[in-house]
Amino acid sequence: MKFDVSVTFAVVAELNEKLVHGKIDKIYQAEKDEIILNIRRRGEMSRLLISAHSQNARIHLTTAQRENPKTAPMFCMFLRKHLAGGRIVAIEQMGLDRVVRIDIENYTELGDLVQKSMYIEIMGKHSNIIIVDDAGKILDSIRHVDFTTSSARQVLPGLFYKPPPTQSNFAVPDNLAPQEGISETVDKFFADKDFAERMKQKSATLVKLITNNIKRCEKKIKLHTENIAAAENRDKYKVYGDLITANIYRIEYGMDKISVENYYDDNAQIEIPLKTDISPSQNAQKYYTRYNKLKATEKYANEQLVMAQVEREYLETVLDAALKAESGAELDEIRAELAQEGYLKIAVKKQKKGNASKALPELSEFTSGDGFKILVGKNNRQNDYLTMKLAYSTDIWLHTKGIAGSHVIIRTEGGREVPESTIFEAAKLAAYYSRGRQSANVAVDYTAVKNVKKPRGAKPGYVIYDNYNTVYVTPS
Repeated sequence: MKFDVSVTFAVVAELNEKLVHGKIDKIYQAEKDEIILNIRRRGEMSRLLISAHSQNARIHLTTAQRENPKTAPMFCMFLRKHLAGGRIVAIEQMGLDRVVRIDIENYTELGDLVQKSMYIEIMGKHSNIIIVDDAGKILDSIRHVDFTTSSARQVLPGLFYKPPPTQSNFAVPDNLAPQEGISETVDKFFADKDFAERMKQKSATLVKLITNNIKRCEKKIKLHTENIAAAENRDKYKVYGDLITANIYRIEYGMDKISVENYYDDNAQIEIPLKTDISPSQNAQKYYTRYNKLKATEKYANEQLVMAQVEREYLETVLDAALKAESGAELDEIRAELAQEGYLKIAVKKQKKGNASKALPELSEFTSGDGFKILVGKNNRQNDYLTMKLAYSTDIWLHTKGIAGSHVIIRTEGGREVPESTIFEAAKLAAYYSRGRQSANVAVDYTAVKNVKKPRGAKPGYVIYDNYNTVYVTPS
């Protein structure tokens, strides 16, 4: 679906029917390029969404709720000053273009009635929301366009508004009538698309940071694996040292090799390279040193390999959480976690005493067909809180086998027997909220919460468990 001229025509017809003579009650700006007007008309409240998004620019009524910033942006404050309390007197499509004008009457601080116009230009990456006074002068816009951006048309406060070039020769067909509920259709179509793109933009920097750290771990794993492989034959250097020491009386200074019986291998003949510029005992010592160095290298590499693998596994859980985050608040939780683990430098505000409840993670909640409550954590902070603090020992815990994902809890209300149908429903949720959501036949382990433990010093979200069963499901 494209927000083309015909859709603009239908939306404007609907807005004229439902909003003209309505009063602008409240104004919000949830995104840098999107505003929402709460408009009251004849005792009914409508929410008008106006977006200048480069890919999803549009105007229509909406029922969706947005997560508003704690501090209103400057453009939002400007709109509240000039338009809040105003009355919509006209809504018009400009010619046959995707440009809509909304005329609003409001009283000034001195009591004078004035009219301002809002131009909504739906033009792809050039989309804009522009406020103009009754003389045609631009008061402000959600996106400023100066000479460096466009030499043909500038949009700046103080300049006179000039309509954009005609975009289309589209002619409205005679049989095109206003469509009841067009906003509902547009809202449904754009909701998921717009949300996914905005969350992708908001999480891009975070995803890049996590991905870079995963690549760093993979380089470490490759390096340590190679060092372990190189140390596999270290024992032969100890054998060389032992055999040189046992046959030192046969070795003369300046010899470049010696063939001796290897008493470690049924006295088979073995040829040992020698350095000609050092003594026989120094040659033996050289091999012992090499053996000990490789032995120490292998020990260190094995320790570091385990640490790098654990770190990569942890970061993959964080990446999964960032990719499936459903709100800015969830991304903030992930940033705080990464800062706590030393991957990111941000100022984390401490919670005041008495406000601890406000800091609790907002878990996703479902109800199974059998009436059991199912709780899902969507990042490591939520997972730790859900499993280690909120869940009871008799609740059922689920997690995808060997795949980063969410902790899932089935509430048993003191140990009620959970039917298989509920376990399968919870397992489908565990698979869906994991990196295996695009797969089929995903393995999900489940056990009582009492069998789940968090090792001392473990990374956020990491647990160990035993006495479990496994089911195979398709994510849903």
